[in-house]
Amino acid sequence: MSADDALIYRTRVIPEWVDYNGHVRDAFYTLIFSFAVDEVMEAIGVDEPYRLQTKGTLYTLDIRIHYLKELLEGTEIEVESRLVAMDPKRILVWQALWSESRTQLHAVEETLMLHVSQAGDEPKVAPFPEGLLQQVEQTFRQHEALPEPPYRVGGMSLKPGR
Repeated sequence: MSADDALIYRTRVIPEWVDYNGHVRDAFYTLIFSFAVDEVMEAIGVDEPYRLQTKGTLYTLDIRIHYLKELLEGTEIEVESRLVAMDPKRILVWQALWSESRTQLHAVEETLMLHVSQAGDEPKVAPFPEGLLQQVEQTFRQHEALPEPPYRVGGMSLKPGR
C-alpha cells in the first residue's frame, strides 16, 4: 500500500519517550497512536472548524495495542491508519506503527471511537450529521478497498455482544 492510499502520520522517537530498558515506554505508543488519530479526525472532517461549529467530536471508547518489536530512540516512524468498520455513530480505526521504510512492524493498535455532541450540559452520543457521515463512509470505502491489514488486534467489533 502506498502512502497515497492510507492516512499516514510521521515522526521520530524522541529521548523523552524512552524508558530505563532503552526502548519506547508502553504509554508513549498510545501517545504516538493518538497523534495519528488526530490525522484521522482531520481527514474525515472532525476538524477544529467542525468541532467549533457543531460541538461534535469523537470520544475514545476502547484502545487495544499489540506490541510486536521494541522501538528505539531516534527511529523514524510512520503510523498507517485505516477505518476498518463504521456505523452511524462509531468508527473503528486500525493503526500500524512502522519503521525502516515500512519494512518493520513495531505495533498494531485499534481504537473504537464514538461521535458525541458537547452542545448541552453533558456530552451525549449523537449520530454523525449527514455531511460528515458521507465523508466517513467515503473514507471507509477507500480503506475497505485496500489489501487486508497485515495484522489485526482483534476483539473489538461494532456488532452487539462482541
